[in-house]
Formats: sequence, structure tokens, C-alpha cells
Amino acid sequence: MKKIYIFISIFIISILLSPILGKYLIKEILEKKIALLSSKNFILKKSITDSSYLNTKQKYQFLYNKANQEILFEIDIRYSNLLFNKLISADIYPISLAKKIMPYKALLIHLKYNVVTQIFNGYAKDIKQIYNFKDGNQISLILKNALFNGKGKLDNPDIFHSSIEEFSLKNITLNNKNLGNLQLKSKLIFEKKLSTNTEVKLSKKLFKEIKKAFPLLYIIKFYAKNIGDNYFFHIKFKDKKFTINGKSLHL
Repeated sequence: MKKIYIFISIFIISILLSPILGKYLIKEILEKKIALLSSKNFILKKSITDSSYLNTKQKYQFLYNKANQEILFEIDIRYSNLLFNKLISADIYPISLAKKIMPYKALLIHLKYNVVTQIFNGYAKDIKQIYNFKDGNQISLILKNALFNGKGKLDNPDIFHSSIEEFSLKNITLNNKNLGNLQLKSKLIFEKKLSTNTEVKLSKKLFKEIKKAFPLLYIIKFYAKNIGDNYFFHIKFKDKKFTINGKSLHL
């Protein structure tokens, strides 16, 4: 009977200590990830912790500065302190770009990551926004159902899948010239080998301007399907081979 009481006591103490042990286990993992970021030109500017017995919230602010391109962004991390719960939830979003303040969480990536199994999934927040410029021009940006999942280290996963149902830019303007629209949807799969499936529709005026910056793009013009004032490209990459609209691309 005494052994049963001892076992019950140990079990109860383990349950009570679980949030404390779990909190410090996750904290140690996060500190290693921060050290890794710091070694890659990410400077930790601020760290705020809000912790209770069962849950912890952590806010990090990082500055990335390379080639005079400065990005200030934040990561909001939430996790349970229970020892058996290894799931981390995070929101990643820029707050300023080139020292220009951005709308709060206008661009956001949500991530869930299991620190034991290294399985993760997430999405980019949908965007439907019209941007007005000082010259009176407008551009419409749409991002819809941008999803991803995978397994492994976040900076070098063993498996990674992503898909975008719609990415579009409308009324693209350069030097007061309306160059039309760009529409894209895509799928990417990486499991030892990379394969992609992308559909692109863009105006002929826009393609002409892009070609000025990247002259080699004139090659893919011969693979294009003409749809009114637009070019359409269905681009696939599999087994180290490119096809555009069903035709092999030879580089």
C-alpha cells in the first residue's frame, strides 16, 4: 500500500512540475534558434515575455540589414508549458521596410511547429489591397490561400510543400505607363527532389518591360500562348526538366 502512495505522489508531482519543465525546455530551444539567426545578420532588438503557469507568450523584434536593405520585423510566439505539448505557434510580420512603417500585420506568416517531430504547417495571410501612390497611380495586390507544410529544420527542411491559389498585381505602372496585370498560381513539392507547377498570365506590355531587365527571357516568348493582350505560361519542373505549355525548354 505504501508503494502505491509513493507512486501516486510521484505522479502528482510530475504533473505539477510539467509546466515548469516544459517552459524551460521550449525556452532553451528558442534561445538556440535566436543564436542561429544572430549569426546570419539578424540582430535581436527587443524581447518581451508574458508567461503564466500553463502558457507562455514571447515577442521578438529583429533587424535585418544587408546591402542597405533594412527590414524590421517581429515574431509573436505562443506555446503551452506542459511537458507533453511540444507545439509552437508563431506569427511573423514586418513592421518597417527601408525605414518606412508598414500597416500592422498587413503581411503575415502564421506557423505551427512541433519541436519533437519537426512537422510544421502554416499560411501567409490573405491580402486584398489597393495601394495609392503620390503620382496618383494605383496598384491592386491579391494573395489568396498561400499554404505550406513540411518536416525537418525550418531553415533546411527534408520535406516541403507549398501552394498559392492566386497571386495577382493589377494596374502595374512604370513611368506613368499602365503595363497591365500579372496573375500567378503555383505548387511546389520538395521531397529529396524538387518539382514545381506554375501558371502565369501577364500582359504583353509587362513582359516587354521585364525582358529589358532580363534579356534571356526572350527565349520563353516562343513557348507562350496568346490570350488577347496577354501571354500565358504553364511552367513545370520535374526530374530536372522544364516544360512550358507542354513543350520541353532547352537552355
